[in-house]
Amino acid sequence: MADQDNQVDSIDKEYVAIVEEAIKNNLNLDIPNSTLNHAVFLSQKLIRESRTHIKILTGELDSAYYDRVKDDLRDAVTRFCPTKGKIMIIIWEKDAPVNREFQEFVNSNRDTIEIKVANQTDGLSHFLVSDSKRYRLEEPHSKQDLIDENIKGTANFNNPEIASILEQNFDKIWSTITN
Repeated sequence: MADQDNQVDSIDKEYVAIVEEAIKNNLNLDIPNSTLNHAVFLSQKLIRESRTHIKILTGELDSAYYDRVKDDLRDAVTRFCPTKGKIMIIIWEKDAPVNREFQEFVNSNRDTIEIKVANQTDGLSHFLVSDSKRYRLEEPHSKQDLIDENIKGTANFNNPEIASILEQNFDKIWSTITN
């Protein structure tokens, strides 16, 4: 948690207040992000607010971004176990690295968290959707953008319409992956 506190300190207090108000008041409000810190902060909030399920489409699970949200995903697994909640992750780069420690965690919690690797989903934006109402959708970016911490996207903590579209796209891809 100290890591998150340091991260919040590095984000504009007005930005944090907007996010907190959107969560508290269940607002349908698009919240843009333009940095890696914003992306991590919003994703942590989405994961922490989730109650039933999380679906993630990503390029890899071994980056500065996932190093900072993996503890939140682990906490969600613990939270979901008694309720049969589920975390489903699609990695869209066939040879993308997965953090070994996190892969071992996934292997020991297969009832709650599952990872599949897609062969061809080129051109899809990365996203995280939770409980069929919250999401964070990234704009397309390059590996250099990741290095430069230039990650743009939009989050919303109460937009079931967009969340449903993202989930449908996720489910279509998920159902075609055989590994």
